Order: sequence, then structure tokens, then C-alpha cells
Amino acid sequence: MKNQYIFKKIFFLLLVIGLVSCGKDKDEEVEFVPAPQIDFEADETSTSSGLSVVYTNTSKNADPATYEWTIEYIGVNSPDEISPQLVFESKEENIQYTHTTIGYYRVTLFGSNSNGFGTSSILIRY
Repeated sequence: MKNQYIFKKIFFLLLVIGLVSCGKDKDEEVEFVPAPQIDFEADETSTSSGLSVVYTNTSKNADPATYEWTIEYIGVNSPDEISPQLVFESKEENIQYTHTTIGYYRVTLFGSNSNGFGTSSILIRY
């Protein structure tokens, strides 16, 4: 009988210690980071060869250190040509590029954060 009483006291004491230590974590705030929403705008969407275009990053929730821009020249006749040529890369938040050759271009922006990644692309004929 006495052993049962001691066991109950030890169990109660361990239970109280466990509850007190769990309570310490309750006050810690957990920051939720939403997945990034990657998007951008071009100040010119129909222009002639040789005109400089400013691409403005309008992304939300992305880490600015992860931004990567690429511009690929696709070709003159069709946006479905097989081998696009990489003509520009940048890790800046916003970019400016002069399209020197008439044809189709694919402009892509990549960004990420601790909760995911995203991309946005547009196909433009200059």
C-alpha cells in the first residue's frame, strides 16, 4: 500500500514537471512565412528593336537575395522555336534590358523563401 502511495506521488510530481516545462514553449511565437508570389511588369510590351525596357519586380513574400532574372531570345518567326538563346541574366531586384534583335523573347523571374519558390514568365515580341 505504501509503495502505491509513493508511486502516485512520483507520478504526480513528474506530471507537474512536464506541464511546467511545456508551458515555457507556449509563450514562444512561431512566425508563419507565406509562400512567395512572384510577378513583374514591363514598362513596354510592344516596341521596336533597340528600345530599352524596364522590368519591375512586383513579387510578394520572397527573399530579395533569391531573385534571378533570365531573358531568352526565342526567334523571329514563332514562339515555338526549339532552342531559345539565353541573352541576359541578373540577380537584381529590378532590371533594364535593351532588346537589340526583332523577335520573340521569354522573360522569367524566379524567387523563393523558406516556405517555397515561384516563377513568373512572359512571352513578348519586340
